[in-house]
Amino acid sequence: MNVRKSIRRLVWIEIICFALLVVFISVDDEYLLPRLMSSNSHFSRTSVAGVLDTVWVAFLFGLALYIQAKDFQKIKLLEGILSVCASCKKIRDGKDHWTPIEDYIQQRSDADFSHTICPDCGIRLYGDLFLKSAAGGSPPSGI
Repeated sequence: MNVRKSIRRLVWIEIICFALLVVFISVDDEYLLPRLMSSNSHFSRTSVAGVLDTVWVAFLFGLALYIQAKDFQKIKLLEGILSVCASCKKIRDGKDHWTPIEDYIQQRSDADFSHTICPDCGIRLYGDLFLKSAAGGSPPSGI
């Protein structure tokens, strides 16, 4: 999951939960409590309103935390300085242990790789054959 997209989603979740909280607190005193409570109730309206508000806040807080925890589980970051071979692009992950970049990233994240050839490398490696296949819309056989 894209980090910016995830942060944007979390901000919207917080906004929605806050808006629901404001709506509930406004509505419970005017509409909900008079319908739930009779005039001879043992509890005061302010006590019941306080309990309802507390329960609603706890529910929204728990819901927001649950959604955020699920989103954060999807985000894995690679941090630090990576030693990458300038020629073969392997990454040094130990003193003298070099791992292909795809393996390194797949072991440390949920990313998957597919391989293809960019236009610059296609022209450099296959020349006219690549240009003909690009014009025809199908990759040349053997690539």
